[in-house]
Amino acid sequence: MTRWAAGNGRPYRDHRRPVLAADLNEGKEYDSPCILAGLNMVATRLTPGDHADDNSISSEAPEQACERGDHGHCARAHCQQGPEESRVDATRREALLREYSEVGANFRLLTDIRFKLLALLPIAAAAAAALKGDPLGIQGFGLSLFGLVATLGLATYNARNDQLYDELVGRAASIERSLGLPDGYFANRPRPWLYVPLGNFRWSIDHRIGVTTIYAASVALWASGVLAPILDFARRVYPLLGLSRFAVEDPTLVVNILASILAIALTVLGIVVIGKNKKRRAKQLRAWAVEAVKTAAGLQVGRLAECKDLLLLCEKLSGEKRETIRSRAQFYAKLDAESVGHYVPSGSQEVTAAHIVALLTDLPARWLFDCATNRRGSVRATK
Repeated sequence: MTRWAAGNGRPYRDHRRPVLAADLNEGKEYDSPCILAGLNMVATRLTPGDHADDNSISSEAPEQACERGDHGHCARAHCQQGPEESRVDATRREALLREYSEVGANFRLLTDIRFKLLALLPIAAAAAAALKGDPLGIQGFGLSLFGLVATLGLATYNARNDQLYDELVGRAASIERSLGLPDGYFANRPRPWLYVPLGNFRWSIDHRIGVTTIYAASVALWASGVLAPILDFARRVYPLLGLSRFAVEDPTLVVNILASILAIALTVLGIVVIGKNKKRRAKQLRAWAVEAVKTAAGLQVGRLAECKDLLLLCEKLSGEKRETIRSRAQFYAKLDAESVGHYVPSGSQEVTAAHIVALLTDLPARWLFDCATNRRGSVRATK
């Protein structure tokens, strides 16, 4: 049988002789509990002076020996580490598993909140529109205005939840890869692939499209209730200005139709403008993220406050005031090396730089790293 022994701070194979059970009583120190466990198992099978049968265990695969409890014959990475490394890895794995559980819980919570809002919003809007009385009166105007403001507030809240939702999915996927699960659920979520062709337009079967449609319908409904009294008031004031009149049989019907058309047009225009602004803003943020991570690469934490280019980029990324970014940089610059390790993990220059920028901007380090390395192909090269 092959013997594991300690040497130069790391285990190595000693092929000169088999393991003797007496070795356990010689006061030898082994730098891995996995090695000691393997020797203890051998000692229970042998009497002092006996030799183990080389063919009894050596024919087993290393993985089989590890699963059987003989970590001394396992060539896996976790069995080659020292006790401190094994302890740290086990602690981090446990922490990642706990975080993964919390991420999953928050993911389900946000999903639950979204669908509760989607279930209640259209029902409440339709019920209020039906019970508001005279649609052209002051009471109807006030109720419609309240409903419009509340719906816009919920839409804003949902947009922020979407940001958190996406970050939870990204973080869960990162944890899965860290735990050795490259085929995990979050790491392999399928993108929306189904769509309905409508001429030059494609209606994607996607959560965001469905949510946007419901909020847009509610906004248009409330907006028409706000616009109808305004148009009716304009119809009544129009003749007083000495302008020519337009004779219609049912002015109320015309006002309501014009209000509905105008409300739908304004809603669609708002969605288009917000969508373009979102894309433009996202493109700009990704470009700044790339520059910020490149600037922070190789920069010592103690010199953060001295790098004006990095502070300016972080100011643009975060939207915070320059004094706030400088104060954060000064705080981290004053930390000792041991304390810095609690904020910035060790790794490649890109990983370290991404975490430094994350500390200054309150943006996810994972997103900053993806932008800097263009892992997702979302950063377009500029000419």
